[in-house]
Amino acid sequence: DLSSDLLIGGAPQNTPAPPHKPGAAFVFRLDPNTSTWLQQVKLRSSDGFDEDRFGISVTLASATAASLIGDVAIVGAHQDDDGGRNSGSAYVFNNFLTGGEQFQLQKITAFDHSPQDLFGFSVSISPAGTLAIISSHGDDDNANGSGAAYVYRWDPDDLVFVFEQKIKAPDLAANDSFGFAVAVSGPPDHEVAVIGAFSDDDLGLNSGSAYVFRCNGNRQWVFEQKLT
Repeated sequence: DLSSDLLIGGAPQNTPAPPHKPGAAFVFRLDPNTSTWLQQVKLRSSDGFDEDRFGISVTLASATAASLIGDVAIVGAHQDDDGGRNSGSAYVFNNFLTGGEQFQLQKITAFDHSPQDLFGFSVSISPAGTLAIISSHGDDDNANGSGAAYVYRWDPDDLVFVFEQKIKAPDLAANDSFGFAVAVSGPPDHEVAVIGAFSDDDLGLNSGSAYVFRCNGNRQWVFEQKLT
């Protein structure tokens, strides 16, 4: 992901202590004098375990790109096992550009996590850095593998992201994988999210679709349109 002069890349098979592969993420900053990207910091989870796949998804908001809470990054680990095998999690890092290796400010898991939910497979943060969407395309609320996405908003008092709403498409079916990809943009309380469901079958087996949701100003997310 890219935000102004910062770039983050995930390495979900990174191996700091062979043969274990918990994963990592690397942040680079653009040097305006040389127009080259220079590594600034390596992000790791404090409780990383083999095959967590930390770094499978990454997103960031740079303070120089109008982030309201400084530099903030979120890294997904969809095979973390806190809520059962491959239930998944995501890690938040804030103002992390101090060099060396940095560990997280917050670990997020779904309130209703269960095995194989794959929470954290895709993550996206708003330009202001105050809202995050974390996918769970293995969620089974509507049917096996129908999928879901979770919205979290920054609490300026407690300095953490707080759960706001669980989003599901109105016509989910088994194995749609709603949440395989997520993206969010827009100003605070009026954000727009697009959530992919690559195995949706409207136009044939696994033809795919994407759903648009909008925050209505009262921090309620409303379905707006289905794209095929």
